[in-house]
Formats: sequence, C-alpha cells, structure tokens
Amino acid sequence: MEKPFEHVFAWDFYDGPESGLAVRNEREVLAFKVLAESDDGMNRAYSFRPVVDCVLIRSIVRTACAESTGFLPTETEDAILPYLQPVTMISVGNSWLTDAEFAPATQSDVEAMQETGSCERAYAFVARQNGAG
Repeated sequence: MEKPFEHVFAWDFYDGPESGLAVRNEREVLAFKVLAESDDGMNRAYSFRPVVDCVLIRSIVRTACAESTGFLPTETEDAILPYLQPVTMISVGNSWLTDAEFAPATQSDVEAMQETGSCERAYAFVARQNGAG
C-alpha cells in the first residue's frame, strides 16, 4: 500500500501525531485532528480539513520539510485558521497516518463521532461510506 502522504507534521504528539498538517504535495495540504483512539492506542480515527493553497501555507510546509523534525511551531496552528476549509473526510488506521482508509465526511459526521470517542464507530462509518458495511 502506498503511503497516503508525503509528509506529516505535528502540533501535538502522543504515540503518534494528534493534530497537524498532512502533505500530499506542496499544494495539497490537509489539517488533521484525532477523533478517537483504540483502547490499545495502535489505531486512530482522524478528521481532515483542506487548507487553502497560499504563500503562507507553502512557506510553513517548506520550512517544516527543511527542518525535518516532524513538528510544527505552535504559532502556525493559529496562523492557518483563516485558511481552513470545512471537514471533507475522515480516516481510520494506524496512529502514524502511514496506513489508513479514507472516507468522505462532513462536520456533522465528525461531531457525532466526537460525542462517542469511539474508534470502532469511525471504522464502521468508513466501511459504510466505502460500501463495505
């Protein structure tokens, strides 16, 4: 399976990234956030919001790539807020975002999953959305 992202940069980290930016290419950047975690901590569900392509975002990504730490300065989290678009998908998979299944989702889908904090509910949602459940 091909890695879903070229780079993953975290603002928060605990046994894997909790929130940050996932980069498919320099012009396709998604902000992500943990929705739920499995009891063993090995799997997580994440929500994704596209980030509007702009000079600021490209600069943040280029700097993060050059520094190669995997982390983003905390001030960049607030800086990108005006560029966030609505939630477009969720993923379920490992806690490192290297092996994941994706499904289209809305903000209301995300809010429903946040209420339960259930990774199993997220897996079931993704399976249904992808025609397997």
